[in-house]
Amino acid sequence: MGKRKVEEEEVAAAAAAEDKAARKKAKKEKKAAKKAKKEAAAAAAAAAAGAPAEKKEKKEKKDKKKKDKKKKDKKAKKEKKETVEAETEAAAPAEAATDAAEEAPATPSKSNGAANPANNPDGITRVFVGNLSWSVDEDAMRKFAEPGVITDIHWVTERDTGKFLGRGFLEFEDAVQAGAFLEKAGQVFMEREIRIDLAQPRQNKSPGGERTPRPLSARPENCTTVFLGNLSFNIDDPDIHSFCKEKGIDAPVNIRWLTDRESGKFRGCGFVEFAESSAVDEFVKHNGAMLLDRALRVDYAEGRKNTPRGGGAGGRTPRPLSEKPEGCTTVFLGNLSYDIEDDDVHAKAKEVGAGDIKNIRWLTDRESGEFKGCGFVEFYSTEDVDKFATLNGKDVKGRSIRVDFAKPRAPRE
Repeated sequence: MGKRKVEEEEVAAAAAAEDKAARKKAKKEKKAAKKAKKEAAAAAAAAAAGAPAEKKEKKEKKDKKKKDKKKKDKKAKKEKKETVEAETEAAAPAEAATDAAEEAPATPSKSNGAANPANNPDGITRVFVGNLSWSVDEDAMRKFAEPGVITDIHWVTERDTGKFLGRGFLEFEDAVQAGAFLEKAGQVFMEREIRIDLAQPRQNKSPGGERTPRPLSARPENCTTVFLGNLSFNIDDPDIHSFCKEKGIDAPVNIRWLTDRESGKFRGCGFVEFAESSAVDEFVKHNGAMLLDRALRVDYAEGRKNTPRGGGAGGRTPRPLSEKPEGCTTVFLGNLSYDIEDDDVHAKAKEVGAGDIKNIRWLTDRESGEFKGCGFVEFYSTEDVDKFATLNGKDVKGRSIRVDFAKPRAPRE
């Protein structure tokens, strides 16, 4: 009896031990599972947190690349603009010399016993400088001229507004210093390639002091239009009207500035149309006259073939449309009134049965923000473009508008 009881107790103890071991094992496994679950959750959280960071980093790289490209394009456009401005000043040294002669004639070298340099045999101490940065000042120029000593600086400005025109004249102590300064021509000064020349007066000046104007071409019969060239890039319609009023000439009925078809940039020339040919005869008398510090190039303009007179605005034969690009949905608008608004374009589109306009983009000057008299109109369908193109040469707010198919933009890199 006692032996049996001992055996039962031993079996019970073994069962209890086995049960305890099983519970301990289960607890350990549960703890391990909980730890694994926690680690998995942490890993998932880390992955979730890393995705936006990676996406953000990728976006920042993309934005940086886009910003760098935009900066590069802006720099390229700026260089192109500077090149155009430099080309516009192609005759600047000679013109500048004329200005210099009017204001202060080129001074001979001070006698200091030194022979005049080979590049300045006449001993001139006054030089012209062009293609200057708009932020240039006297201190920067004097430092750039060292070791030469500048005794006087004259910046060329617009007569009416006082706006700096990016050029000027420097007076040096002697011809040797002026000759040495000539060697700096083409060097980069304030991020611009400086243009330098001796300020010598022209030899073909007229008695009145102005540049001898180019002779007029043959006058067409019943001519009512003149061509204007060598214009200031700041000129506008009111300047022509003021000029006519000052000279006692009848007001023009239409002014058409010539612009680049792609960029809409003013090309420095245009046409002025009058109601009577007698006004043209009076206007051409001022060929070579100064307007906004530029000597006007005036000439008779040939009448356009098949151009009916007396038809009012929009009577002339419009320039033919260029070849339409496949799937074209945008048109270029030029020769626009400076009073034109989006509503005017929408109204004209409605007149010819064109559908809704998707976008209107007016071209403005990058620096001043002034409207350039042209822009682009985008439609939803190419059929609407064909309908709107029928407005080419039509009158809109007193101007015969120029309409043409717009070439698609080159794909961005």
